[in-house]
Amino acid sequence: MAARRSNRRTSGLLPGDEASIQPVRVMSSVVPPGAAGLSLADWLTGRFTYGDRLQWLAFIQEGCLTHNGQVADSDLILQAGDVIGFTPPAQAEPPVDREWRLEYEDEACLVVDKPPLLPIHPAGRYFAHSLWYLLRQVYSGVHCITRLDRETSGLVLVAKTAEAARQLQASQAAGNISKDYLALVYGHFPLGQTRLAAGWLASDSSSQVRKKRCFTSQKPGHLRQERCSTRLLGLEAWQDVNGWRSLVQASLDTGRTHQIRATLLSLGYPLVGDKLYGLDDGCFLRFAEGRLTEADRHNLELPWQALQCSSLEFPSPAGNMVAVRLDSFRQRVAAARWPESEMATEPDSPTLLAFNRNSSTQI
Repeated sequence: MAARRSNRRTSGLLPGDEASIQPVRVMSSVVPPGAAGLSLADWLTGRFTYGDRLQWLAFIQEGCLTHNGQVADSDLILQAGDVIGFTPPAQAEPPVDREWRLEYEDEACLVVDKPPLLPIHPAGRYFAHSLWYLLRQVYSGVHCITRLDRETSGLVLVAKTAEAARQLQASQAAGNISKDYLALVYGHFPLGQTRLAAGWLASDSSSQVRKKRCFTSQKPGHLRQERCSTRLLGLEAWQDVNGWRSLVQASLDTGRTHQIRATLLSLGYPLVGDKLYGLDDGCFLRFAEGRLTEADRHNLELPWQALQCSSLEFPSPAGNMVAVRLDSFRQRVAAARWPESEMATEPDSPTLLAFNRNSSTQI
């Protein structure tokens, strides 16, 4: 069945207004038997290490902690089975592009086009500024089935009910959901012939970033690894004053974290705009610390990694096969700008101008 398309977009308030303040979130935890007799501050410090003792004491003094439904005191001694609640202070969330687009809908599921820099699920500083939260303002009880990194754009499959989610997750486990990606990479990727990159993903011991992974065709004997397989097809290549760039289609046989990004880097074709799997993973650390330099932004060229899920095929629980395709990657890259709060890269860089031209750039 052909996908039904729509111009429907979110219509919420823009980043920077009151919607940027996180909704009230209450988290709770049951005190285990082994923690009986500890003070509340000691238990919090040892159990939830993202805050030190002084920070937890400050939260207690501010009334952010409850004990069995009542505001907790700093001298509280815990008993097994106590329920401790934590309401984090309200804080502004980072601005995001909240303009998701509906690409397909039936009674069981949706396919939406996620913009770059919008996380799919709430995590860390992001809650209201997540695709899941935004979708729940329109649809109740949604479940995001496929996943994309925060900076990756493109198609996301979403179930509208718990039963639809169960069926789609079973299809995913059986390998019946297929996704293709488009990637803009550094280097001249061979054109016109599919390259199978089959091997293993493991931790990159050479990187300062613990979560970074590397691809290898030989099984690493001493590292925790996962099998992976990616089919890569060079679509276009061109050369400008910055060197060679290529447009590559990536098709997944397995779905591992950072699979495409790590594979392309290990093969010698890092993604344009990728702070972790690009030309310099030091950009990732500087970005996390809020100290990207003008030179970093110039070298990255884009404020997000140039990777988009451009094709999605799956059996809908509604009973039909669905195929959805996007053709917005080139336009999305060409329109990319760094936030005004940061020094902008030159919008008319040779690489982006060349990529925005039509197939006459193909070599």
